[in-house]
Amino acid sequence: MRRMLRNAALAAGLALVTAVAVAQGTTDEEVRFSSTDATLAGTLTLPAGPGPHPAVLLVSGSGPQDRDSALPGVEGYRPFAEIATTLANAGIAVLRYDDRGAGASTGDNLTATTADLAEDAQAGLRFLRSRPDIDPLQVGVVGHSEGALIAPMLASRDPGVAFFVALAPPVADPIEGLVTQERRILEAAGLPADQVADGAQQARTVLELNRDGDWEVLEAVLRYTAQTQLEALPAERRAALGDSDTALEAILASAMVQQRTWMHWVLTHDPARYWRQVRVPALAVFGTLDVQVDAPQNRAALERIASTQGLSQVDIVTLEGANHLFQRAGNGGVEEYAQLSPNLMPALLETLRSWLREHVSIPGAA
Repeated sequence: MRRMLRNAALAAGLALVTAVAVAQGTTDEEVRFSSTDATLAGTLTLPAGPGPHPAVLLVSGSGPQDRDSALPGVEGYRPFAEIATTLANAGIAVLRYDDRGAGASTGDNLTATTADLAEDAQAGLRFLRSRPDIDPLQVGVVGHSEGALIAPMLASRDPGVAFFVALAPPVADPIEGLVTQERRILEAAGLPADQVADGAQQARTVLELNRDGDWEVLEAVLRYTAQTQLEALPAERRAALGDSDTALEAILASAMVQQRTWMHWVLTHDPARYWRQVRVPALAVFGTLDVQVDAPQNRAALERIASTQGLSQVDIVTLEGANHLFQRAGNGGVEEYAQLSPNLMPALLETLRSWLREHVSIPGAA
């Protein structure tokens, strides 16, 4: 993520690697910084000029992602690289990093909860504030999806977070939000109404079993589901998996680890609680065609919080035609992600650039 560490960063135990010049006078620096039980590697993109610069930390969505937030199967999709270039050219430094267990970062991602990932992001904030070329009073967070859950978490507990942006933030009750996600994904896939209803009900059953910690019943339900799915595979794909019983046990074991750790944390924590504590400028951005974080459901939840808590500093924007990845979409379904342009909608990049320019001071700007 960056380069010239200097004394303050070195004192914090952060290791610098190299710097590479990029377009319009900005600079990319490869760096590493330490979290509780992981060493995180990434890229700091610095604007032209000596600074000190305002800065944002980018926090990715669920699953182990690299620093560009690339998505397997969606060729060319590198949203965090696009955001870094856009904001650095606007005078704002950007730190993006490989999630723990991804890219060049160490650590275990399989058992990590959102709280663990928030600690990693907190380490990134400490790193930014340690640098002489970053203005420590103008450091904020831009998070997407799960990262948009982490952003208000950080702002609620860290008085040094000057602002944050939440892209597709989960705000509604987690079970209701995930049931809606399942329903909208199935609808976008073109399934008939009865199958959509069945899928949504099955999702609710699994989620409620997890929330309540009913692990034996949950494991039995997941075993039946996995076995049914394996049996439905074409013969050649089943053969490629080897012994079917061994494959089933491996799938189930991995699923139960995530159910007991990451998913249980998500289902037992109310995302709205962090928004209620927001005391800094914040921007939430939704997409009308987002099937993973439903815009009407989550925007309504956030508007209720803003109204009841008097959060006049929270701005909410909904982008027409945007899916969960903030591509310009057709129906928003996950199956079309790979069929669309891999670039972020220009409207998103302009929204980010203009909102952040209103809330930070750029050195040398008129």
